[in-house]
Amino acid sequence: VFLLMRLVLLTVLAVAVALLFFTDRVVLRVQQLFYPVQTWALPALTENGFVVQPVPAPLAKSLGRFYTSNLKRELEHFEDNEDHIIFGKTDLLELSPKLESSCETTLKPILEKWSSHKLEEPVVYGIRIYRSGARLVEHVDWPSHNVISVVINVAQNITAPWPLIVYQHDGTRHEINLKPGEMILYEGAKVVHGRPSILQGDSYANIFVAFRPVGWYQKFGWYAYFAGIAAKLGLTDLTT
Repeated sequence: VFLLMRLVLLTVLAVAVALLFFTDRVVLRVQQLFYPVQTWALPALTENGFVVQPVPAPLAKSLGRFYTSNLKRELEHFEDNEDHIIFGKTDLLELSPKLESSCETTLKPILEKWSSHKLEEPVVYGIRIYRSGARLVEHVDWPSHNVISVVINVAQNITAPWPLIVYQHDGTRHEINLKPGEMILYEGAKVVHGRPSILQGDSYANIFVAFRPVGWYQKFGWYAYFAGIAAKLGLTDLTT
């Protein structure tokens, strides 16, 4: 146990040092050292780690209307290295408070049924519009919050498929090509996922929404790795 804790502490220290002193590429490589530890340590909450479903029709229509009617608004622009995983140009279209609330209330019961867990602390990240040349490095999300997540494809204008790569719990690799009006539910903190290929076309617009199980932060929080290791060793049950 102490050897594993030391390994985790050394990894955390390496990430901290990389964030302070090194280039984004080095930071990314150090962060990637975390992923095998995290995917092993955290409990699986579903059978495979992901599932693709249609977006409920009322929500899909509301999102589509909002997207097309607000594209001329001034968007928040990003270019390269956001959180060291998004490369290329992206824009962010913030949702209205009413539509954000609609996302939360519509998606929460769907995710709770799929994960068999009561969920709390919703985070809605708005509509991320990836531009030509963008890519999303394969990664896992922060274990303190983005545990049960959903990505909705709102719209796309592409000349070649831009699949989401997802690895289910047994390591099987899947290429998911969402269509507008479809969504993927997935265990963001445990399942490795990303879009490592280059986006070909004009735009690809997604909404990302995340929850965590009730009590998750008390059990995990920033100590997710230690708690997960303890659970693996049979010292505590962290899946209920």
